[in-house]
Amino acid sequence: MRTPKTFEFHRFVEGILRTQTNESFFIANQSLFTESAPDYPFRSYFYGIGLVYEGERSLRIGIEDYQLKAKDLLVIGPSIIRHWLDNHWDLKHTALFFTSDIFQTSINAAFLNESRVFRAGIQHVISLSDTDFGFFDNIFQNINNHQKYPKIVAPLIMAVIEKIEILYIDNQLDSKKFSRKQQLAKAFCSLINTHYLENKDVLFYADKLNITPKYLSEVIKEQTGKSPKNLIEQLLMEEAKSLLKQTEMNIKEISFWLGFDDPSYFTKAFKTSEQMTPFEYRNK
Repeated sequence: MRTPKTFEFHRFVEGILRTQTNESFFIANQSLFTESAPDYPFRSYFYGIGLVYEGERSLRIGIEDYQLKAKDLLVIGPSIIRHWLDNHWDLKHTALFFTSDIFQTSINAAFLNESRVFRAGIQHVISLSDTDFGFFDNIFQNINNHQKYPKIVAPLIMAVIEKIEILYIDNQLDSKKFSRKQQLAKAFCSLINTHYLENKDVLFYADKLNITPKYLSEVIKEQTGKSPKNLIEQLLMEEAKSLLKQTEMNIKEISFWLGFDDPSYFTKAFKTSEQMTPFEYRNK
């Protein structure tokens, strides 16, 4: 996927903490976001893993909405758009952010590219057992206590990722309980998260899934309450809002980035979706 001009989430974090963050990893709790939580769709180039201790809050990742609650594990890969939907912060949690650079001196970082757990469109939230919650809580505390020592932190992060891989394997066994239609809906959501900038035609996704566009539309409408076209447009608008808030790209650049041939078409689509122009949204 193409790379936008500027997405420096850790610089945003530094502005809140008023101190410099480690370039390869940092760990933060709810007080960081309580002080200045983004109220718009945003992304970072860090891998993110969050552990929820108590409270609830709604989070949209891509086009899927999750209700986070105690003992949930949140997993988000780089560049994936996320959006806190509630206007309150009633969530006690710890979040770990890192880049592949943390592994350069002690562990081969190539495994990150092969890991399924950070891909767009996967199940980004896992409900943990008491035992698994204790496992992650213990490692997060160790990472927090050793932030000055990346060579200690790196294998701890590796252990976290390997444990998540195991949990995903277990969840995949449970996925056999899903109906064929549920599996198609999940596959479609995963595909559009990967291809929505380059391919907005429902036929493209139907071909990928080896079904007809008509059947795809019926299944997605039944499973999500929205049409495939609506979901693609929703993802485009989330991308647009992220670009408007997180970059200095002008409206014309954003419209071309999103695949609109004419900026006026983008402005019209955005206003229809958000009841305001892109310029008004950027400045609100």
